[in-house]
Amino acid sequence: MRQIEINKKVRLYFESKVIHLSEIDIEDSLRSFRPGEWCSFNHLKNKYIGFVNPNSTRKKNVVVLNSTLGPWDYISKTIEKAIRYRNEIGYGKNARLIYGDEDGLPGLILDGYQNCAILQINTAGMDGFRNEIKSHIQSLVDKEVILLDNKKYRDIEELPVFESDELPDVIKIEETEFQYQIKKDLMQKVGYYYDHRENRRKFEDLIKRTGQNYKTGLDLFTYVGSWGLHLLRAGVENVEFVDQANMSEVVHNHLESNNFSGRGNFTRNDVFKFLDEKVSEGKSYDVIVCDPPAFSKSYKDKKAAISGYEKLYTKIFKMINKGGILAAASCTQNISMNELDQCVARSAQKNNLSIRLIDTGIQGLDHPISKLESKSNYIKYLAYKVERND
Repeated sequence: MRQIEINKKVRLYFESKVIHLSEIDIEDSLRSFRPGEWCSFNHLKNKYIGFVNPNSTRKKNVVVLNSTLGPWDYISKTIEKAIRYRNEIGYGKNARLIYGDEDGLPGLILDGYQNCAILQINTAGMDGFRNEIKSHIQSLVDKEVILLDNKKYRDIEELPVFESDELPDVIKIEETEFQYQIKKDLMQKVGYYYDHRENRRKFEDLIKRTGQNYKTGLDLFTYVGSWGLHLLRAGVENVEFVDQANMSEVVHNHLESNNFSGRGNFTRNDVFKFLDEKVSEGKSYDVIVCDPPAFSKSYKDKKAAISGYEKLYTKIFKMINKGGILAAASCTQNISMNELDQCVARSAQKNNLSIRLIDTGIQGLDHPISKLESKSNYIKYLAYKVERND
């Protein structure tokens, strides 16, 4: 491996397992390096390994790992460690089995399901070992490993998109004793989200602990219906599932397969329009869950995202019953938990409501983070008890 000198003024803090640097942080030019070439890095008296990608559109195109092992020894041992950790926490099958930087494997994502495991490789350094990685993971898990190239992320690294392995017609998932089945076309386009698993479970337990007889629930941005199913199991009598995508068949199949037939219905509509229509009809609900897709992808859109959240929750608070419970969930990385809480609080005030924050949460155990400030810590969950000031 070729040697690269890291500028002595650069401070390397391995609080996380991976450090990303820019070319200005090194003493050498990357012009002669191949995309994904592994290197030995020297910094003061220390040595590290890593890789570079001069073709990457990322400003930080130098990856430094806190190890002196050879590339494949490092990759194989780190994969084994990541999967072993999931087995230790009881998430060895249906879970995110490898989580990129936070597992020391930048660009590597592995999600396990009942009948397959889907592997994504999104950095040039890892892509050079794509066949070895797939084979090694196959030896560690008891299901077929399917390599699925994600064009969006591979384009950033200027990596080619190869023909993907064939997915099963239906991907089977088990989460907190619920059974899901997602057709391959939907899985390829959207995927399945384990990241709020612990929060869905917590919210279900919270509803049970109140001892209240909640009759009506609302699951906004429902996707496959995961939050709403937890509401039903908690004892909410009937749940309305809303999404702008045509998820009617998926949601009703999940109601039936989990023994909740007749206790829920799906509405296809833009959530903001749905809320306006229901407010004008005088409709209200006892329990509402709101888990929208990310409202911004970069800090430049943060102001618009905050405005969007306030607009959304201002509408929601117009239709929640006295004594009701709200779950406000977010996957917007640029919005902190405190900022989400402030959005909800301001929206409640606009509706002359008093709210109590009664539960909080971050992402599940299979999405580990090294510290709260980590960019990989993107999931927020806040639960509120709602009272009307009358």
